[in-house]
Amino acid sequence: MNLEECFEKRLLRNALPDRLKSEKAIEMAQRAIMEAEKLFKHGFYEQVILYSYTAMFQGA
Repeated sequence: MNLEECFEKRLLRNALPDRLKSEKAIEMAQRAIMEAEKLFKHGFYEQVILYSYTAMFQGA
């Protein structure tokens, strides 16, 4: 399935940018980074991976 078919089948859709949602997502990413840093200092490395992934996801 190509990109055009995904839009035709409504699996994907165009969305207008929303500044408020973007700002909230960045705030969530920043909080996740801070938590990851705290966890890293205490040796909780598996949780660091989770929080780091969350930060990258929210920041994208």
